[in-house]
Amino acid sequence: MTRGLNSLKTSERSTYLKSIFEGSSPDSCLLPGDDKAMSMNAVVGYGQYQVISADGTVLLYDNKRISMSEPQVSLNSFGPLPELYTYKMVCPSVQVLDGRSVVKEFSLVSWKYTMFTESKERTRTLESTIVFSQRLAFSTGKPVFIGGEMAIDCETIQTITTNLSQKGKERFLSDAQSEMVEHAFLPSTTSATFRDRRHLFELKLYRCKSGPMLSSSGSQPDCFISSKILELSEAKLVDVEKVCSRQCKLETLRKICPTETTVTIPQRPPRHQGG
Repeated sequence: MTRGLNSLKTSERSTYLKSIFEGSSPDSCLLPGDDKAMSMNAVVGYGQYQVISADGTVLLYDNKRISMSEPQVSLNSFGPLPELYTYKMVCPSVQVLDGRSVVKEFSLVSWKYTMFTESKERTRTLESTIVFSQRLAFSTGKPVFIGGEMAIDCETIQTITTNLSQKGKERFLSDAQSEMVEHAFLPSTTSATFRDRRHLFELKLYRCKSGPMLSSSGSQPDCFISSKILELSEAKLVDVEKVCSRQCKLETLRKICPTETTVTIPQRPPRHQGG
């Protein structure tokens, strides 16, 4: 996730992004959602995925490693949620590729940074984003990866994520338990039986362990939220000076660096060679 991009002059943004991609070669990169920051020729080999209104680039992805498509569900079916603006969101279905084989699938939830900065109640926006993501995971059967500018302190993000995950788990197990009992299963076995399914919408916060970064909106954490089953690595800072191979002259970019995380892809079992 590239932070600090909006602090750069428009003429400097493409060069900065190009240095990041050439130095670290990420599979995907979340952006603040400013169309002026990118042009199709700025980063070779990366595609753009935009918000519904088509007025801003929200993420870039490696065409050889990642395939993105519209989700096979109607996002409007999740109902109106307080302080959530779907026209500012981007929610592609993501396939991670190894050659022609798909080795991982998940739904990505991101947005233009203005969805939070212009929100009248940012905590309500976060709550609605998480509920939206849980419903998306339940509808598609795929884990969710949530990332973008939230402009909320980490303690609040952690509390809201934990509370809504617990509520979602309790509702799901309550519904599932009734069906289990009808089929003569013990109620105590429900949680273990549906572990993988409930871990789709049980969410975990992954915070950058290098400490809070400064931004124009005050002290904020760099973090990601995802389904437990996705098994992200902890977020960490990308050293801009090492990536760019030069000393960073802008004070802002010494304090607001890109952050990164990785998705765990289990090793594929060996092919069966016997008869």
